[in-house]
Amino acid sequence: MTPVMQVRDNDCFAACIASLLELPLGAVPNHPASGYLGQIEKMQRWLRRLGWNYIEMRADSGRMPWVVMGAPAHVILGVRIRKCGNLHAMIGVATRRQIRVVHDPSPVQWKRGQYSMDSVAFLVPAAAYQCR
Repeated sequence: MTPVMQVRDNDCFAACIASLLELPLGAVPNHPASGYLGQIEKMQRWLRRLGWNYIEMRADSGRMPWVVMGAPAHVILGVRIRKCGNLHAMIGVATRRQIRVVHDPSPVQWKRGQYSMDSVAFLVPAAAYQCR
């Protein structure tokens, strides 16, 4: 994972994808005008062309799904900023007890307590889904 910073208010998700794939921000599509689900759908199509799948799970009352805990991978965290209610994306690493933020692409650098977990997502190689 190579940290990539966002350059506009609405490209934190693209910056997280760029960080995980170690690409420049400009190489990753950004579709915030499509709305949340539209942006995810367009990103999923783009990632599949690169051999990846995007899998997202909702958090329950700010707690991560049990399957995430202890995952030896970087994950994309969907968080809700408490001050304004906006959605934001960060990168975290799951441990047995918590998810630790390892990269916030925002120049604000939100601190724990200023946001709540909304979802967690993985990038999974598309080959993992192919039946043989």
